[in-house]
Amino acid sequence: MGEQEPNDQEKKPENAHEQLSSGSSSNTEQRANECILRAFNTERKTEGFDAFDPSGYLELYYSALLPEVAVQLKDLIKKIETREGIKTMISLQDLGQLLISEKKEQNFETLENYLIYDFMIRKVVPRILQDIPEDHLRILDVGGGPSIYQHIPLFGIADTIRHGEFLSQNREVVKKWKSGEKGHEWQTFFQCWKISQRQSLAEMGGDPEIKARIEQMLGMEDTALEDMLRASLTEVMSIDVFRTDLGIEEQESTQDLSHVSREGSVELLTSNFCIESATADIATWQNGIKNISAQVLPGKFLSMTAIRNAEWYKVGETRMDAVSIDADRLALELMSQNFEILELTELIGTQEQKEKDGYDGMIFVLAKKKEAPK
Repeated sequence: MGEQEPNDQEKKPENAHEQLSSGSSSNTEQRANECILRAFNTERKTEGFDAFDPSGYLELYYSALLPEVAVQLKDLIKKIETREGIKTMISLQDLGQLLISEKKEQNFETLENYLIYDFMIRKVVPRILQDIPEDHLRILDVGGGPSIYQHIPLFGIADTIRHGEFLSQNREVVKKWKSGEKGHEWQTFFQCWKISQRQSLAEMGGDPEIKARIEQMLGMEDTALEDMLRASLTEVMSIDVFRTDLGIEEQESTQDLSHVSREGSVELLTSNFCIESATADIATWQNGIKNISAQVLPGKFLSMTAIRNAEWYKVGETRMDAVSIDADRLALELMSQNFEILELTELIGTQEQKEKDGYDGMIFVLAKKKEAPK
């Protein structure tokens, strides 16, 4: 269920926001290391996940988007977002009210998806292209679930994308989609990506050839883009975030995955609603953060989305346990793993949403792993 009251070693620093703003993580690394050591003796709770229903999950959280909302989203967000240092805060209730006034009412789950794309397109992609201007971006998506929406804003700049997921039933959904079988409808996600990406294209730096390729993609039919993403998605693999090697070494696979399991192997690791949704134990969560952090090359990137202050979340009518974290807690944990926080956005929901969904918002973070001292 919800996070237990931490002991003195586990308490979140009272000046977490000050540490985040200044870049200091005094005492945080020692606290994290102590918790991580305990996590190695913590058995992962897997009961309930065998009954995870991919179709129910996709239907609840990834219903069709409205392209006309995507047209206005950028300007609407700018009206309500506030910023303190590197941290941006957005009220989900205020955004919902603005959309109602525009006669484009959407549920909370759908609003969250627009905001995920806004963060990826306006903040993640431009920053990555500043540092990786050429087409050498290998992406490992950890805990990708049965969805492919998270790959759409990235496949135009990626060399390869690998989709890692723990549950076999989720992997099967993605494999079937990759093979061309009809399944969940993603067409409106491609449409909204094209609208939002076109609005931000002028601000995109990096290799002019990449920019030209994306501009060409924006003129393609949705079905052609979907086929292009299928080709970019090179592997669908089994991954366990609570294993030091992510569990890759024990896979029964004919493919050579050693390039994934060795420490520091990718330029961008993405993880959305994964670790905090797979455990209710804070030490186990910390161990998962440590394990995925090890996969990122020094000087390269991690992009993560998490549910905020979660006690549970729904899959169909089933409540799944989660660990309760906020933006400062996630940022400090990444800092203890030698990351610099580049962008941090907190989507703040309501008590009504928490009573209905088990969480009250989302956290979006883009972090860069520090180079090893020479």
